[in-house]
Amino acid sequence: MARVLIVEDELLSARVLSTALTRGGHEVRLAARADEAIRVGNDFEPEVLISDWMLKSEQTGADVARELQRVFPDLGVLLITGLGASELREETGGVRVFKILEKPCGLDEVLGAVDDCLASVQAQRGGAA
Repeated sequence: MARVLIVEDELLSARVLSTALTRGGHEVRLAARADEAIRVGNDFEPEVLISDWMLKSEQTGADVARELQRVFPDLGVLLITGLGASELREETGGVRVFKILEKPCGLDEVLGAVDDCLASVQAQRGGAA
């Protein structure tokens, strides 16, 4: 289906989401830090990025998205945050974010957002999968 990069420093959360996406037919890669995510993303060429806003580094999920969208302009971005989504929209610094999900968000909500984001990415590409 799609290549999905998950950037999450909470290992259990990352594994649960990865397992669910893999069972749904997606190819998934994980990264715990921003620098690792950028390196993995450049090699993996994801179609969808799911990233926690706050990472255990100086960079945010939006920073990862910004770097990867420079190389992959059609990259769909989902950010997950414990902060208010409306407040973060202003702080994304030109990153095209499909959706910001607020914690706590359920697995079904994230999976639905991935499907919607992927459909949007494919529509932008003219329907190409």
